[in-house]
Amino acid sequence: MIDGRMVRIEQQGRGGEIVVTLPTGEWRWWWEFGGGDCLAFVHVPDDAQWESDPRLGGYPRKAFLAELGALIAGRQCPGAQIVVGERFIEFHG
Repeated sequence: MIDGRMVRIEQQGRGGEIVVTLPTGEWRWWWEFGGGDCLAFVHVPDDAQWESDPRLGGYPRKAFLAELGALIAGRQCPGAQIVVGERFIEFHG
């Protein structure tokens, strides 16, 4: 579903943006380094926001975000535990 070339990770200090370019448009989701055992987290649209955006509605949210989380972890924090929640993808070490 997600080709690695479609995802760019931009850093701006202790955070940045995850830029995802799909045929239906480009999305920018904010990420930040975490604290404690949370290495980082990405702010993502909740179920209602996802379904109300016709550009995202064609992608199954849970599977899409799980795949995105695995791709990000592989690049930035291999071996991290990935937790996809209602508003965040979290990476725990």
